[in-house]
Amino acid sequence: MSLPELAVQSLWFILPAYIANASPVLLKGRRPLDFGKKWGKNRILGDGKTWEGTIGGIVIGTMVGLLQIYAHNSLPASLGLAKLDFAIVFLLAAGALAGDVAGSFVKRRFSIPRGAHLPVFDQLTFLVAALLFSSVAYRPGSDMIIFLFILTPIVHWATNNVAYMLKLKSNPW
Repeated sequence: MSLPELAVQSLWFILPAYIANASPVLLKGRRPLDFGKKWGKNRILGDGKTWEGTIGGIVIGTMVGLLQIYAHNSLPASLGLAKLDFAIVFLLAAGALAGDVAGSFVKRRFSIPRGAHLPVFDQLTFLVAALLFSSVAYRPGSDMIIFLFILTPIVHWATNNVAYMLKLKSNPW
């Protein structure tokens, strides 16, 4: 498979997770998932992980996936795109948000404050969880997984910088 084909197929597959992970910043949630509770001296998750962002991200990521399912038959078969279904797109979106929440939990255990950057970890926890969750319904090839592990930090960096420039985020990571 050529690199452009791999890129298109990988992005097609992971798009619900990427969208789900990016959506919470737009939703401006107010109710923290951890209800403001601490575990030890630190918050369990922090104010950045909210019910609105988590549920909204899963819904938006799943809706994007449903649009992909609808569009699939209109696209050329020669693209070799994965035939997605509701279970796959829901699991990708839910996995992405679960990974993001798990990442925050780990960062709080190491006393890393909300908004502080932890390179590589911040960019990949959502991807790892999305791939794990969705693996019960679809297993991409190793070439796609490797490509996504290379591509995701770049996409994450670029989208966070755009969100920062648009004043949707208080820092560029």
